Amino acid sequence: MLIHLQDIPLIPLFEEVDEEMVITWLTHCDQRVLEPGERLIERDQPLMHAFLLLRGELMVHLDPSPSYSLGTVQPGECVGEVSTLCGLPASAYVSAAVDSVICPVPRNELITWARQSHQFSLNLINLLGRRLSTSNRKLSDEQQTGEELRTRSITDPLTGVLNRGWITSDGADFQRLFEGNGSAASVLMVDIDHFKALNDSLGHAAGDVVLRAVASRMASLVRSTDVLLRWGGEEFLIFCPDTRDVEAVKRLAQRLCDAIGVEPFRGEGLESPVPVTVSIGVAHRLGDESWEALVDRADQALYAAKAAGRHRVMGYDQIPPQA
Repeated sequence: MLIHLQDIPLIPLFEEVDEEMVITWLTHCDQRVLEPGERLIERDQPLMHAFLLLRGELMVHLDPSPSYSLGTVQPGECVGEVSTLCGLPASAYVSAAVDSVICPVPRNELITWARQSHQFSLNLINLLGRRLSTSNRKLSDEQQTGEELRTRSITDPLTGVLNRGWITSDGADFQRLFEGNGSAASVLMVDIDHFKALNDSLGHAAGDVVLRAVASRMASLVRSTDVLLRWGGEEFLIFCPDTRDVEAVKRLAQRLCDAIGVEPFRGEGLESPVPVTVSIGVAHRLGDESWEALVDRADQALYAAKAAGRHRVMGYDQIPPQA
C-alpha cells in the first residue's frame, strides 16, 4: 500500500462514517500513482470509477492541454463521482498537477457503501448537491459575463447609446423591426455641424462632452420604439420602425434639430457655453428597399442639408435637382 490508511486525510465522503467500516472499504481498493501531466479522466468518455485523491493535486480543464485550469482537486476530495453514478460521459479532463496518488472506486462499490452506511449516503448527497450548486454558479457567472461582453460590444463607450454593431449582434431583432411592417421604416442621419473645428479649438475632451450631451438630448426625444445609434465620429443614426407617416418623421427630425440648437451646451468639461447645431437627413423606405440603400439615401439627404447651409432637416424627396 502506497499510503497507510491512518495517513489518509479526512475525506468528506467519510465524515462521521464508522472508521472500521471505512478501513474495510478502502482495504479492497487499489491505489494508483500519477505522474505530473498524466491524464486521469478524458472528457466525453464514460466513467466506471470515481477517484479519491489521497496525495498530490489534480487539475480540471476543458481542453486536452491543461494550460488553463478550471480548478484543482486537493487531497481528501474526489472526482468523477457524478458521471460514474449517473452513467454520463465526463464533462471535463482531469490531469495530475504534481506526483499524485489516487484511489479508484468502482460504481458498484459506491452503491454498496451507500447501502451499508446511511451517513455515507448523506455525505454523498451533500457532495453531489455542492457540485451541482457550483456548476450552476459557474453557468450563471458565465452567462452574466457573456451578457456584459455582448452589451459592451454593441454600446458606444463614450455616449452610452448603441453602436452599429447592434445591427449584426441583434440581427434577428433588427430584421423583425425592419421587415415587420413592410416599407414602414425610416432613417435619420444626424451630423454635428463643424465638429472638427470645435474639437480643434476646444480640445477633444470638450468634443467628447458635446457628443455625450447631443446623444443624451436626442435619446430623450425619440420614441421608445426608435433605435439611436452612434454611427461613427460625430454622426448618429436613428432607425424609426413602423413609420407610415413620412411627415411625422420629418417633424421628429425638426424637433431634434431645434432641441439641440436652441441654446448652447453647458456642463462639466466645458469652460464656457458651446453653441452646437446639427444637420439631419431623412429617408423613408421605398417598397422592399434594402437597409443599405435606405441608409445611403438618408446619407445623401444629410449631405444636401449640409450643402444648403447646415442646421436644418432635409428629406431625400426634398433634395434639389442637380443642375
